[in-house]
Amino acid sequence: ARRLGPKMMKFFDERARVLARDLIGRVEHLGEADLMDALTVPMPCALFLEMVGLPTERTLEFVAWKDELFKGTPDERAHANARINALIAQSIEEKRGTPGGPDLMSFLIHEARIDDE
Repeated sequence: ARRLGPKMMKFFDERARVLARDLIGRVEHLGEADLMDALTVPMPCALFLEMVGLPTERTLEFVAWKDELFKGTPDERAHANARINALIAQSIEEKRGTPGGPDLMSFLIHEARIDDE
């Protein structure tokens, strides 16, 4: 519960602003862009990745995998599932050596306890 308290939500509020500026910056030079493609689709995925502790630089890949999971053929869904699982496994291994991250994955790896263990 403390992990998602006001202090953490303030941190992610600030991160959301940074992510929004970054996503807008990617299309700003175009003069015009589809807001759905440029911001409203990748923004929730980027925030999810940030909160969970997965690399936000992989947002566009994650958006494609999300689409394959929900709209793809069985083979595409299996491929997307495998890619997401590989990304999670890689991130877990990386985070095991670096305690103290603000994300949920770091919390689960380094701080969470089950039944006072």
